[in-house]
Amino acid sequence: MEEGFSEPAGLRNGPVMGKLSSPKSSLPKLRVGCALLPKKVARYLTPSVKAIAKEAGMELCLIDYNRPLSEQGPFNAIIHKLRPNKDWERNLLEYSKAHPEVRVIDRVDGIRTLQNRATMLSPLHGDGICVQPSRTDSAPGIPVRVQAPVQVEIHEGTAVAEVHQLLADAGLRPPLLVKPLWTDGREGSHGLAVVHDMPSLEKLLQGSVSTELKPPVVVQQFVEHGGVLHKVYVLGRTTVVCQRPSLGDNYLGREAWRTGVQQLPRISCQSAGTPMPSTPSSSSSGHPQGFLDSPPEWVTHKLASVLRKRLGLQLFNFDLICPEGQPSSKECLYYVIDINYFPGVDKIPRFEHLFVQFLHAACKEAQQQQEGHEQQQQQPAAAMPTQRQQQQQPVQLQQAPHIGLQHAKHANGMVEPAMVA
Repeated sequence: MEEGFSEPAGLRNGPVMGKLSSPKSSLPKLRVGCALLPKKVARYLTPSVKAIAKEAGMELCLIDYNRPLSEQGPFNAIIHKLRPNKDWERNLLEYSKAHPEVRVIDRVDGIRTLQNRATMLSPLHGDGICVQPSRTDSAPGIPVRVQAPVQVEIHEGTAVAEVHQLLADAGLRPPLLVKPLWTDGREGSHGLAVVHDMPSLEKLLQGSVSTELKPPVVVQQFVEHGGVLHKVYVLGRTTVVCQRPSLGDNYLGREAWRTGVQQLPRISCQSAGTPMPSTPSSSSSGHPQGFLDSPPEWVTHKLASVLRKRLGLQLFNFDLICPEGQPSSKECLYYVIDINYFPGVDKIPRFEHLFVQFLHAACKEAQQQQEGHEQQQQQPAAAMPTQRQQQQQPVQLQQAPHIGLQHAKHANGMVEPAMVA
């Protein structure tokens, strides 16, 4: 652990994420294949991570994504983050079909959803996600609704008049955030600007302001949120919440002085994450404003669980903000403004242990799923009556094959989605 860091109070462990015990020598070693960009290799396959993995009975193997996976296995799990690569995706899909017992982190189609800002926030469209406190929560407070800010996609070549109409139809008005459409690692994908008036937006969309910020882009409504952003890291059933500086007076200046276009750095990455207090000072009072400084632990954990299911992903983070002006005293409103696949989890305290625990749990869950599948495959054969029994019990002739088919369908259903993490 880095000096000066303590375990975040905003860390929530799932039931399978306990302390890893040293494996017995008789236990088989778990093997995790890692298909990563060079910069990810340097950050994640460090001697420290490998040593912790070895102690847990895991081997982390670097995959050559230019070679067939069939020549590099066997694997219990595969974790990958590469730039869009059709050959790699085909390689991974073929291997997954041949070895459905291997846990893939994460599904290619789920990753694609997050690589396009037009689809990134789709799990929050409509009424968003509503999470309810339960009696067991330490600071239950009031219900929470999480939505996505209103945004529109501006395609390349869109006329100025059409842009104005799109914004008007969506109810968008300055200040506005402008972000590149693609987040797949291509040059300029992390660009960001705040636009304070429509003439400045027109200049930006024409490419007069920045080569990084020109169509295709998304234009998103800026939400005043006190300059505080909650970055929620999701590693399977574990969530870690860190507080980061965000767009407030410290970056934008006083509201009365804001004009033109402000191009901004990746401010959420400018400082190390700071542990979040697990209980806000006013959460028990039921007043929404008490959620501004610190979202309750039950909120981030339940929200992460819903997003995991809707996205079909296990390793991501999302940026959560609490608007200063709350529409209701009976419900607290949050916005998710970005979701990223396989983010920089090496920025969080104790990341080595959390990362290895996550991979270990994924391997174990895949093993348990495979064992359950094998048991189900054996059950129909044992349950089928013999030919003599069928002759003695003609009443059951129409039922026995139907039972066998039900089992076959169930077994096949478990094989097919093996890529789901």
